This record gives sequence, C-alpha cells and structure tokens, in this order.
Amino acid sequence: MTPYRLPFKRIPCAIAFALVLGLTASVFGQVGGAGGATAGSSGGVGGETRGVTRLQGRILCVRCSLEDVRAAHPELSKEKLYMLTREQQHAALELDRVNNAEHWENITLTEQIQVRGEDQLWKTLTSDTTRNQELEIVGVLRNTGTLDITSVSPPTASLPTTGNGVYQERR
Repeated sequence: MTPYRLPFKRIPCAIAFALVLGLTASVFGQVGGAGGATAGSSGGVGGETRGVTRLQGRILCVRCSLEDVRAAHPELSKEKLYMLTREQQHAALELDRVNNAEHWENITLTEQIQVRGEDQLWKTLTSDTTRNQELEIVGVLRNTGTLDITSVSPPTASLPTTGNGVYQERR
C-alpha cells in the first residue's frame, strides 16, 4: 500500500517558519487589544472593558417608555435619559454623572442600555423606595453596550476616581 502524498512536494522550511512566526506574533499582538490596558483599567480580553463604570442618577419610572418620561418631564435633556432593560423589564434613568463620560458616550450610542446583574440589584434599582432618589450604579460597561451591575447604593460622599481620573458631569 502506498502512503498518501500531498498535492505539492514540499514546503520550503523558510516559508513554514515564516507562517508559524507570523501566526504567533499576531496572536500575542492581540492580547492587550487596541492600545492595551491602561492605568486604572482592567484591560479585559482584547480591550473589552475599561474598568469600573460609576453612574449617578435617578430612576424616574419603571415599566414606562422614554416618551412617557419626556411627556411628564419636558425640562429634561434628551441626552440625559436612558432606558435600562433587563430581560422583559425596563426602567428610565436620568443620568447626572459618569466617571468616564467619553467611554460612556462611545459605547452608549443608543438610549437603550442592557443591564445584567444579580436579581437583588435590579430590585434595589427599581424599588418604590429608591425611585426618584439619587443613586450610584457601579458596574462594568462592555463594548457591546451591556452594563454588568455590581452594586446599587446612595451616592458616596466623596466621589472616587477611576479610569481617566475624574468624575465628569454629563452635559
């Protein structure tokens, strides 16, 4: 029985070496993502995240639409309103501050923000007792526009700095 032969006779050793070297270099070159991890950020896989995101604002209503909120509060700026959605639930957020406004604006191109997190965090966020009260929402904002919430609480007295180092007021 004759062994199976490839349609070509032989790949020169230099070409094989270049292919292996090129593949290895491209894999290692992607570890940090575009620009790699920066000080104060978690880096993530392929630059997926930019560290902790801290939002301050208030939930205006639950199970309503942004149109309902705009009708009830015409004085509110359109750029400050977001619809947080979790499964089939949603809540309107008036955003006052975010610790990295540039990253927030790059990721949240729409008014819809998908939220993930423990059930208790969503219950705290949308409860009647916290509605219309200033809250601080802490989580990780993904490049997909999903916010993975890790805590919901009254705002801290002194605003911590993360990422680029400043708490930025939304305009």
